[in-house]
Amino acid sequence: MDGVTRTSGSIPLPGGERATAQVFSGPFDRVRACDRVLAALIEAGTLLTVTTGLRTTESLGLTRYKAERSSQHGDAVKVVLEFKRVRVASTRRVAVPAVRRAQVQVDRGAQPVDNRSALAMGLDGGAPATAARSAARSAARARGGGS
Repeated sequence: MDGVTRTSGSIPLPGGERATAQVFSGPFDRVRACDRVLAALIEAGTLLTVTTGLRTTESLGLTRYKAERSSQHGDAVKVVLEFKRVRVASTRRVAVPAVRRAQVQVDRGAQPVDNRSALAMGLDGGAPATAARSAARSAARARGGGS
């Protein structure tokens, strides 16, 4: 509040009486002071708790505010505040023990020695040997049917 503090002060009342009340030590602009506080809350990302007559809501971040002065509201300033709920989570690293995965051994039977396609085996007569394949390909080319 720009160095302004509250102090006890004497206030004159009608009829010459005086009353003691809390007064400010000097003039200040409350609207600008509130504007600075709200802007600082948004900038700092401070988590707030909002309490109304219906409920109390915690972990809210002020995201935006709008202040309006109008003759309709007199000396008051209409303020609209927008909040966003913030969920706080934490993480930590932990060591994971090495666990051997249980794998069921499956008997797949005898596997073929020749893993070529049926077309390739048909072209060279099913011969698994390289020399036999080469001979079969040469014969197929001579007939005009192979690559």
